Amino acid sequence: MANFKIKGKKFDAAYCTVDSFRHLLTKKQAEQHLINVANALKTNGFYILGLHLIPDQRITNKVTRWTARRGRLTVKTSMTMLNLDKKKRMETLKIVFNPKTKTQSNKYESIYKLRTEVVY
Repeated sequence: MANFKIKGKKFDAAYCTVDSFRHLLTKKQAEQHLINVANALKTNGFYILGLHLIPDQRITNKVTRWTARRGRLTVKTSMTMLNLDKKKRMETLKIVFNPKTKTQSNKYESIYKLRTEVVY
C-alpha cells in the first residue's frame, strides 16, 4: 500500500475501506500511501478512506462478534483487542473465524497489529 505508482491514466476516485489503512504501521508508510494515491488521482479526484477510530477510554479485551450466512455456509467471527498502546499508537487484535457447513467446521485465528487513530 505504501509502495506503488500508477503510470499513465489518472483516476476520478479511489477507496480504501474496512480499516485497511491501519495496516500501515508507521507514519512514513501512511504518508507515502496518501502521496501515492494523490498522484494517481485526477485534479479534484475523490479518495474515500474508512477508519475505525479508537475511543479515549481503555477498552482492551472488548470482544466484537458477528455472524454471516450464505446458503449452507455460516461464518462466526470474533475480534478481541488484546492491547492498546496509545503512546506507540499500536493496537493488537485477535481475530477468530469459524466457518461451518453441515459436514465441516474449521477455526482460524490471527493476531496482528494495527496503527491506531486515537480520538481524544
